[in-house]
Formats: sequence, structure tokens, C-alpha cells
Amino acid sequence: MRQDAEFAMSFIAKSIRELSGRGFSPRLVEFSHGLFAEARRHQQFFDSEVRFEQRENRMHFSRRVMQYPVLSADLGLLEALVYYLDSRLQLRSEEEDLQAKVVHLITVSLSEGLPDLSRVAGQLGMSGRTLQRKLAEKNLVFSEMLESICRSIAREYILHTDYSVTDIAMMLGYTDLSSFSRAYKRWTGVGPQQAREAGRAS
Repeated sequence: MRQDAEFAMSFIAKSIRELSGRGFSPRLVEFSHGLFAEARRHQQFFDSEVRFEQRENRMHFSRRVMQYPVLSADLGLLEALVYYLDSRLQLRSEEEDLQAKVVHLITVSLSEGLPDLSRVAGQLGMSGRTLQRKLAEKNLVFSEMLESICRSIAREYILHTDYSVTDIAMMLGYTDLSSFSRAYKRWTGVGPQQAREAGRAS
């Protein structure tokens, strides 16, 4: 809802200002809801450009903001929290995290080529057969996971970025454009260039 998005964004901006003691202003703030009469108050609060009717609710700011020191930092409390969180992480079984780990390893490996089961299994410290068995226990199939990730990323890049279709194919590990185009058409029913043109037209 509109109020939820506005509250979340303003809370983030206010928290950064209070924790750092700096006059933080994002580079850009985007809301998915439409423009309304009191919109100027948003620009005053964020002290930056605010756009409405965007695809997502987002706040853009410089990466260096993450390096701002926290005025109320407490190293003793930090150590206690880190110890607590580490202990909680150890309680989580490998099976509970397996799907997330496989998704992560597939995603970060795509630019080097489409990863296979053995490669991902090796990164997890197990054999391909063991990984296949563990995934099957969770009703998962490696090839289907790989295709789902590629399809999701490809659709996002085709419809919402200006990367060329060739660049997108390379980022997803395809060795040639024709293989990627065939895969995209199999996933969506249309070729990547047709999908992009249709998306822009709409």
C-alpha cells in the first residue's frame, strides 16, 4: 500500500540521518503509486528528486553511505550480537539452506558459463550424486533450478534494461546469441528482441 511504502522509505532515510549525524539525501526516490497533491512534501523531506508511477518502490544512494560511522556504536554490544547470531546460524541445518546456496552459486557462476551439477556440488564440498539426492529430497531438480534462474534474470534484463541482447546472453553464460534466443523463445513464446519491443510499446 502507498502508506507502507512511504513509511518504509522515510524510516530508512531518517534512520541513516540519526545514526550518522549527517544530512543524508538520497540521489533519487521512486514510488510505484501515482502523483498526488502533497507530493512536494516528499521532496522536502528526502531533499532529492522524487518520482511517482515507477515500476518499484526504491531509494537510490551512493555506496559510500554504507561506510558512514554510527555515532552510537557500541563495540561490546556488537561482539555480543555477532556471537549470538553466529550461534543461531549454526543451528540451521544444511538442508534448510541448500536451496538458497545452490541458487546463489548458480547465479554468481553464470558469467563464466552455464554451471553444471558437478561444478556446483564441488563448490558445496559434495559429489554430484549427493547434491542430486539432497535436491530430490526437497523435490528439486538442478536443471529446472538453473533454467528458472536464467529465465527470471533474462526476462528482467530484456524488459527493464538497455543491455544488448548479445550482452545479456553472455552475462547468462550462453556462448552464442542463437542459443540464448532459442531458450528465451522456449521460455516465453517470443524471441528476446520481440519481447523487448513489445514491452517498450506497452
